[in-house]
Amino acid sequence: MDMEDPSLKDQSVILLESDEEQEEFQPEVIDLADDDDGEDDSNNEGRVSPVEVIEEKVPDDAIVEVQLASDDTDDPDILVTFESHVKTSPLCNVPPKEPSFFSVVSWNIDGLEEENLRNRIKGVVEVLKKEAPDVVYLQEVIPATFTYLKENLPQYMFLAGDDDGYFTATLLKTSRVNYDHHMVLPFHNTVMDRNLLCIQVHIGNVKLSLLNTHLESLREYSNKRKEQMKICFEKIKSSPSSVTTIFGGDLNARDHEVDATKDTSILDLWEVCGRRPASCWTWNMAENTNKTIPNKPKCRFDRLYIKQSSLDHIRPDEFRLIGKEKVPGRPCFPSDHWGIFVNFKVL
Repeated sequence: MDMEDPSLKDQSVILLESDEEQEEFQPEVIDLADDDDGEDDSNNEGRVSPVEVIEEKVPDDAIVEVQLASDDTDDPDILVTFESHVKTSPLCNVPPKEPSFFSVVSWNIDGLEEENLRNRIKGVVEVLKKEAPDVVYLQEVIPATFTYLKENLPQYMFLAGDDDGYFTATLLKTSRVNYDHHMVLPFHNTVMDRNLLCIQVHIGNVKLSLLNTHLESLREYSNKRKEQMKICFEKIKSSPSSVTTIFGGDLNARDHEVDATKDTSILDLWEVCGRRPASCWTWNMAENTNKTIPNKPKCRFDRLYIKQSSLDHIRPDEFRLIGKEKVPGRPCFPSDHWGIFVNFKVL
């Protein structure tokens, strides 16, 4: 979003309360052990329970991997590895069958806005459950919403760009996406604690570099934003030729800023998928009523880009906006931004 105050960077946990309800906020916990609750368990396919058994026996910064045993027994091999400064939920990587498609969502969920936050984050969860993307790029996550999302989306591994204030988070569906490693690249010129969250994964034989960011906001920070964008594009170009890079998030971008920094080998997925007007404006105050802003501006702040690998494994075939329905029973949308959903065919 482009209307933020830089002073908000010091904000930490916001109490998630409804304007109409003052009850204590309690995350909703999904009981995965109950197979008779009538819920669709398709999003939990491939989850492996031994993680829960050893979860309390390893340090908090351990990554727990469960792999199928190499012999004829039914017991899995359990490997524990360590990474410093890793912010993650327990990981189980079970080698999936070769996929024919995968999907990516990017969404600024407006965690800095206190109004209706409790109900809006519930709406975000419901949309993500319905869409069931394999990878999710989130921006404007705060500690309280991060915790709620982890509690209510257990089918995903969570990696965060920070752990206080507001930050980005990337979610990986553990039944389909295999995590390799990640890093956080700080922006040296930021006054809003912005950075680039870089994650290496593979889906079947497709190697992916997933880059999620929230660039500097506000018109007056255009030069800083262009410098940050240049860092991102240089990072993309440095990827090995065998790796496909998907970069995006809330870029707060204007076309002229992108044109001044982007390499021609890096493609805008909205353009690749046909430049449909209905999926152009991700911040549209003429349609989204969460905020009252004069003249009802609309901007394409949120974007996704791709740099194909030399192997040319995938093709984007669908680009659309999500989160365009109001939270059931409430007068608000899940966020003031629409989310982006892109589907990719694996060749």
